[in-house]
Amino acid sequence: MLSFNADKEKYNVGDKATLIIPSGGSGRALVSLETGSRVLDAVWVELKAKETRHSFIITADMAPNVYAHVTLLQPHAKTVNDLPIRLYGVIPIPVEDAGTHLEPVVNLPKEIAPMCPSAWR
Repeated sequence: MLSFNADKEKYNVGDKATLIIPSGGSGRALVSLETGSRVLDAVWVELKAKETRHSFIITADMAPNVYAHVTLLQPHAKTVNDLPIRLYGVIPIPVEDAGTHLEPVVNLPKEIAPMCPSAWR
């Protein structure tokens, strides 16, 4: 299991999100951004020493949340670390879209009288 995180807990549409992926310096990672119904983006990222950072822009398609799936593949010919060749992890990324917030206004009288029992029939 791959344990990684994002630089913030919650994002707004238009923000730049950064995934922080621990890495051993060689290999690459498939980063996939998915909703519950479709894949929004998938890209291969070359790994760097100690940690790899991958940034992307939050879009309206990602609201109310998007899931970042990361599959990390290490070269099998090298034994630099004792981690498995393949690691996989997923995290949710909450997204706020101010354009979709509803603010209903309900106009009611100050008091409401109950109906009489004869009207229940």
